[in-house]
Amino acid sequence: MFRSKSQSIVLSYCANIHPAEDLETTLAYLKTHTVPIQQHFFSESRLGLGLWISSHFAQELLNSPEKREQLQDFTREQNLFHFTFNGFPYGSFHGQRVKEKVFHPSWLEPERLFFLKDLSFLLSQFLPKNASKGSISTLSGTFKPEHHSTDILQKIARQQLEMVPFLKELEEKTGKQIAIALEPEPFNTLETTEEVITYFHDYLFPCAKETYGPLFGKKTEETVTRYLGICYDTCHQACQFEDLPESLLRLKNAGIPIHKVQLSNALHLPSPKHNPAGIEKLKTFQEPVYLHQLIGKRQNHRDRVRDLSDFFETIYPKNPEYWNQMEAWRVHFHVPLFYRGSDELQTTQKDLNLAIQTLLSEELTQHFEIETYTWDVIPIEERQKLRKTLTDGLIREFEYVLEQFSKNQVLCIKTERIQ
Repeated sequence: MFRSKSQSIVLSYCANIHPAEDLETTLAYLKTHTVPIQQHFFSESRLGLGLWISSHFAQELLNSPEKREQLQDFTREQNLFHFTFNGFPYGSFHGQRVKEKVFHPSWLEPERLFFLKDLSFLLSQFLPKNASKGSISTLSGTFKPEHHSTDILQKIARQQLEMVPFLKELEEKTGKQIAIALEPEPFNTLETTEEVITYFHDYLFPCAKETYGPLFGKKTEETVTRYLGICYDTCHQACQFEDLPESLLRLKNAGIPIHKVQLSNALHLPSPKHNPAGIEKLKTFQEPVYLHQLIGKRQNHRDRVRDLSDFFETIYPKNPEYWNQMEAWRVHFHVPLFYRGSDELQTTQKDLNLAIQTLLSEELTQHFEIETYTWDVIPIEERQKLRKTLTDGLIREFEYVLEQFSKNQVLCIKTERIQ
């Protein structure tokens, strides 16, 4: 637990890094990786948990009060506590091709709504007695190349708004506020800060007033944003070449809450025309599991490619001169937060640091989560430089974030054991 100016904030790492889709494997990775981090950094405090719970795991927990109690007992004994879930990947996230499948089921399908309701109920049960708010990050809509129109945005808004009365009633019953944090990402419904603001003000709020105005009255927008907001992923917005402090302040001024932040670091390739070594190094980051969107920048123009492999296999070879004339390329590949890369292939670490500074100084969120899920697909030569073991790599990431917190006068505070 930390103190930033006048509010308490919590920090964890996202457990989508671990291939765990049931209680047994979840407890195993908590013992192997999470408990050592708690003991290393937080012996006089508590470490928050950023669990990834798949649909299969959610059903296992919903159907077994005994297993829910077993998970709760373990977290209490180890001085861990729940505060956030990753509700983005619905099914398997490891060991097989994920790519664009990660966007399914979308917000156009009822399965996404049911999944988020299940996770919300579980998190309301898992939050400590002295914690009143939990967050669940999830995709913002659907895979944009497949579905994108005014009608689609309205359908997504209506489906997302079904969460609001459900979460309001859940809070009235349990005393726990569960907030759904929609995550902008390249090639998803919401990508840029501008799209987020437009969606909330032109689709979500008007649809809410039309559907729930008689129920919520003048507090319709206030009620909506209590339960629906943004998960701000620093890698995703940096890939858009956005000015992250400016982006964050725009969201604040537009009245769009950031219910959760995922701290992450993207790849940045400067001056492609004069950087053949960087291009060759970037090629080594192609891999078959996750989607790695590439965005090229030329002044105010952006060109986007669905995946790094698509780029090098078909698009770049057809018109290398066009792409080489760009100022830079950025790739949605979550590399460790402490990784600065090389002169030829850099990272967006500076953008990450500026975002942390703004988030803390403006007190824009209480929930921080480190999200580097790509350790096993980073090129082996780089991976060997970055960690000895996975736990070692995670500890180095926590050290990096804690250093940034310290620079911004955020203090770790001693807390009592979980109630």
